[in-house]
Amino acid sequence: MANAEKPLPAIIVSKSGHSMKISILIDNSPHPENDSMLTEHGLSVYFEIDGCKWMVDCGASGKFLANAEILGIDLHDVDYLLLSHAHADHTGGLGHFLQINAKATVVLSSHIKESCNYFSTRGGSKRNIGIDFSVVNENRDRFQFIGKNTRLTKNLSLITAIAHKQPQPKGNATLLNGNSPDDFLHETAFAIDTPDGAIIISSCCHHGLLNTLKASGKTVIKAYFGGTHLLDCTSTLNFETEKDIVDIARSVRKEYPEMKIITGHCTGKAAAATFKTVLEEKFHVFHTGQILDV
Repeated sequence: MANAEKPLPAIIVSKSGHSMKISILIDNSPHPENDSMLTEHGLSVYFEIDGCKWMVDCGASGKFLANAEILGIDLHDVDYLLLSHAHADHTGGLGHFLQINAKATVVLSSHIKESCNYFSTRGGSKRNIGIDFSVVNENRDRFQFIGKNTRLTKNLSLITAIAHKQPQPKGNATLLNGNSPDDFLHETAFAIDTPDGAIIISSCCHHGLLNTLKASGKTVIKAYFGGTHLLDCTSTLNFETEKDIVDIARSVRKEYPEMKIITGHCTGKAAAATFKTVLEEKFHVFHTGQILDV
């Protein structure tokens, strides 16, 4: 067991009494105390609602499987796998999941097609970061492609229509669909209704946090869970400034005063620090292996 100077809390407790557990199967950030849990640049989470067992994304590889076993989560029993978008750090473990789970329906955007090719130019070279569509073709009967806002169960909805009334993250400029800028029509978000407000999930939030929250149509949001794609600047790439992040955080505080942001994966350290300064106890960062009471 590795020791951390300031270990993150194992659980973030909801004070409302209407909580839902979200287990982080894998994330960029390692578990601060349990070095037997694997980590990678990717995201996969698990939760239960409406009598069903759900996963959102499956990481970049099969590493999430070992972590689920450590957490005592039987992925054979998952009913739905929701793929947030077509990037490999969220779909790379798809083949591994389908090998061990024989029943789950895989839900994804109808904009994800075999003819689409997703690339990143961050780092200078153009590299393929897209879903392995051969896995889809080999398991077509397992997939449900959806192109409009859809209620999947009583309390869980798929959000596909996300307008860009506010700026998208500047990190999107390094991402392509073929040779054109990616429009991210293939990215979906998810809304979970609870008695004391909605939980909005977006793994990377390429559409932008404020746009995604607005697209949910929810006036009372108790928590946002997922990435923000507000990346740290590098020596060669400039993304959001501190003022940009402050403006986003202040807008969140004004429009959704009761909402917590629980983030990880593609939220940079600088953005996280700024959010924490503005939102204080309503901002949290998650890590691999964490079980959150939201």
